[in-house]
Amino acid sequence: MEQRRRRQRNTLVLQLKPLDVFHAVLSFVLEVAMLAAFGFSMIRLVPGPWGIVLGLVVAAIVVSVWGGFLAPKARRRLSWPLLPVATLGLFLVAALLLLLASLPVLALVMTILAVVHVALGFYLYRRAH
Repeated sequence: MEQRRRRQRNTLVLQLKPLDVFHAVLSFVLEVAMLAAFGFSMIRLVPGPWGIVLGLVVAAIVVSVWGGFLAPKARRRLSWPLLPVATLGLFLVAALLLLLASLPVLALVMTILAVVHVALGFYLYRRAH
């Protein structure tokens, strides 16, 4: 029984393709960058201690929305194709906030990576279905 489980686990690991791994890593990096962008841009845009408070509150709201509707294990996960569209929307809002916070290079990088992420997600979905 234990050997069978081990074999199934090893088979699952072997089935991962490089594009799937790249997409997962890119997704994680963008999620972390998005949270940082929301928090940091609030700190730069709102002067004084209220910027820090607003940055933390906005980041907490984004975590709640992501965890409730966009995360892989979310109870009320959005269905396809609304999921990648909503994901792209949040990433682009984060990029816009970076632009407003006078960080245009980071905004551009985030925008490019977000579009690549969603395009790759659509490709991987079509390949699997």
